[in-house]
Amino acid sequence: MRFTGERVVPNDMHENPIIYSEHIIRYALALKYCSMNSVLDVACGTGYGTDLLGHVSKEITGGDIDVKSLEYAEKRYKLNLKKIDLETQTIHEVFKQHFDTIVSFETIEHLKNAQFFLKSVKEALAPDGVFIFSIPVENRSDFHKLLFSYTQALNVGNAFFKSIKILVQMPQLIIPPTLASGDFNQPGTYVIKAMVKK
Repeated sequence: MRFTGERVVPNDMHENPIIYSEHIIRYALALKYCSMNSVLDVACGTGYGTDLLGHVSKEITGGDIDVKSLEYAEKRYKLNLKKIDLETQTIHEVFKQHFDTIVSFETIEHLKNAQFFLKSVKEALAPDGVFIFSIPVENRSDFHKLLFSYTQALNVGNAFFKSIKILVQMPQLIIPPTLASGDFNQPGTYVIKAMVKK
């Protein structure tokens, strides 16, 4: 499998180490919310992050719409994975269980209906469950169906979840957002949110 700019492929990132490190950092941040928990990595792609989370979780599961990515992940990491279309299927109907932690990086911008997805996540979380996700800011791409400003990215999920932590990622730098921190409303900025079920 080759890196096309859409999904990280661990054995084909030698020309894109910055991109790879940006993605790995997000999963590293999620580790503390996964320790001894049942964890779902939804839109898991090639499974490199799912595998990382599996080292600390009680139970790790992954899901993605792309069959080739799932086949790659199953072969490389021996993961428990299922195919899911996040625009038409709810997480609970596919996985038939509740999770303590749901992780989903670089997902919402690929969906026409973010509300359907967020509702699906909330329904699949255990009481006091945590949802960790990231959203790119002003990132125009043929792969994306939604475009978020920095302010819009900060507000995603507020109707469904209580925010417990928000971070801003620029290449190789992750910091807490403050109004005095500068202009984050530019491509290459990502809002990372950890949100607890209301």
